[in-house]
Amino acid sequence: MAKKGFCYPLRILMIISLGLVSSGCSDISLFTLLSNEQEGEFALDDEIVNVREGEEYQVSARGGFLPYTYSIISGGGSIDSQSGLFSAPVGVSGYLEVEIECFDRFDTRDTTKIRVFQILSADRNSFSTRVGAANEPVSVSGGVGDYTISAILGKIYDAGGTAEIGTGTGPAFSFQYKAPAVKGTDFITVTDELNNSLSITVEVLPPEGSELELFPSFMILKPGDPDSTFDVFGGIGGDDPDYFSFELEAGSDGSLVLPPMYNSVDSRWEVTYQVPAGDGSAVLTVANRNPVTLELYGQVSSDIYVMTEDPPALEIKPSFRLSFSGRELSFTAAGGIPPYEFAIISGGGSLEQVSATEAVLETDKPSPIVIRLTDAVETSAQANVFLLF
Repeated sequence: MAKKGFCYPLRILMIISLGLVSSGCSDISLFTLLSNEQEGEFALDDEIVNVREGEEYQVSARGGFLPYTYSIISGGGSIDSQSGLFSAPVGVSGYLEVEIECFDRFDTRDTTKIRVFQILSADRNSFSTRVGAANEPVSVSGGVGDYTISAILGKIYDAGGTAEIGTGTGPAFSFQYKAPAVKGTDFITVTDELNNSLSITVEVLPPEGSELELFPSFMILKPGDPDSTFDVFGGIGGDDPDYFSFELEAGSDGSLVLPPMYNSVDSRWEVTYQVPAGDGSAVLTVANRNPVTLELYGQVSSDIYVMTEDPPALEIKPSFRLSFSGRELSFTAAGGIPPYEFAIISGGGSLEQVSATEAVLETDKPSPIVIRLTDAVETSAQANVFLLF
């Protein structure tokens, strides 16, 4: 980032000079100068930021003297010269580097680079598997260059399932996920050469029959879809219906077909949900308790979303920032199914969720920092932050 223009050590001399000549200047006064002074030296907040094609990004500056003026030096897209709102172009091949320049009242200048890229996506944003189950296939595409692929609990294998791998070749790649030996929530992370990350949530269930389970853990349907079936495994009581209760929480849309059926071949209960004619939501709860003592052995639930339109892919914006330490960095959520939850999963600093769709990061700790965004159905997205000191 190159700065040139007004020399700030001469600030006092400039103010005195302007005060002496202000009577002869129609466009500036000493009062205007002082009221437009911002704390600190003029600079843009980011050195490099990644923005998806077709998206908007707010370029921000601080310090120096208002007003700020923004322009594009090279690349493409458009920017509002006064507000700094950048609109990325579409149809990018690979990625496009855009250089933005901003200057203040006294022509102090600074630049930032915006890298416009194609979205990094997967054919499965989330899925469930079991301990000891066969490997699950996953395909990713988009982004820039080759991929780094990892999982926290499980392992990543090539498309044939023969060799463990940690990388893949862009712009499209297929691999297999091998579940760990313990249950839990796992995350597959795919990162491209520009540090854009894709996070895939994997719910690893225990071996079948070991405890009460409701599958799937969530369901997204369309109004008027055929009846949908949920499977209940495990628990105490076997095929005795007195040990189990099936109900929708108060305020839920749609209805259940009761009593449920017991599938003796697969040792599971099958409960059917009748989809409403319009958009809505529901929570299905299954409880396993002793019918005499009412002791609760286990309780599970599943969220149901009935939506006319498929939810867009979950995104955290921007997906990558190279910024300066000690600054407040804002990240926003889009797509998926609200509500959203932001969390720092590696690195330091504090992250405050200031609204339903925005979180602000404050840190002076060493980078890198990884922020994970999760929506109502445990779909996740990640942002990578690197700090300059």
